[in-house]
Amino acid sequence: MNLRAIITALISTVWLLASARAERIYLSAEDISSGDSVQWLTKYRGDLLTAAFEIRGATSADHACIDIYWSYDSLPDAQIHTASFVLSEPADNIYGSNSPTMGISIDGSIVGHIHKGLASRKGDNSLAIEFDFASSTLTVLAGSSHLHTGAKVNIPAHTKGVRFGIVAPKRWLTDVAVASFEVDPAAALTTPFTDKDIADMVASSKDSPTGYWRYLDRDCNPDYARLGGNYSLAIVPDEKPGDFLILYLGGAVTEASRWQSGMIKGRLKATPFDGHYDLVWYDATMTPHSAECSATLEQPMVLRLDLPLLKASLRLAAIPQNQR
Repeated sequence: MNLRAIITALISTVWLLASARAERIYLSAEDISSGDSVQWLTKYRGDLLTAAFEIRGATSADHACIDIYWSYDSLPDAQIHTASFVLSEPADNIYGSNSPTMGISIDGSIVGHIHKGLASRKGDNSLAIEFDFASSTLTVLAGSSHLHTGAKVNIPAHTKGVRFGIVAPKRWLTDVAVASFEVDPAAALTTPFTDKDIADMVASSKDSPTGYWRYLDRDCNPDYARLGGNYSLAIVPDEKPGDFLILYLGGAVTEASRWQSGMIKGRLKATPFDGHYDLVWYDATMTPHSAECSATLEQPMVLRLDLPLLKASLRLAAIPQNQR
């Protein structure tokens, strides 16, 4: 058993997302102890888009069972759920060969079997559970070099968090385990500001560029970046003097359902130069861009946002409050 094997399996599975927001936790055999009680290997994580847990190991016994545990809450008395994997390998009396099968149960109920792509006893297999919180589904997978789906079931709607644990039997030798979490970026960009709160902040500040703004025009290379909508925005003072928040009000086209009024669309950080700011801009997918990004007041009513690495420039026009 080696790390290269599990990395191969991880890359092959559908849940290893190529996302900068995905956080992975690698656990070695030394981190996993045998016993009869659940060993929680990860802390509870909330506000997730996806989460997954995979273990890789081998058994020398027929019908050996390995259980992966999870909880949708961090409380000690929270309900604990179980995915059980049982590897069986009946002998073929005619040819003297065998065909391993993985039986899969969830909370004690059989939900599926995997009949292909499994290593025999003493060979390495990976076992995984994948959560997609957007679709409220749980997928259970297993395999040797590639993971195969054994079952897909529904999980409670509106669930957004999970923690993972294991009870490692002595007949199962765990080599490594990997937990993966993809945090929903919308949670970090959401503010409590209502439209009235934003209006009050705009009215109470005379600091430029505080106010309401809307999309004016752009200069973009479509091979590098495309505008995500005809944005309406508000700029309000941030906690640090001289810094500002750019708040989304409306106009998104790409990923429009994920954007709500009051979310942070960008940040302006003061520089020594009057009317010039360092910029952090969150694109339509909520990915932040800050490298060499800047914002400049070309004139009191026009703000230019520059993202040179994306070969993009966006201009905003100020809107008098009485014209909104």
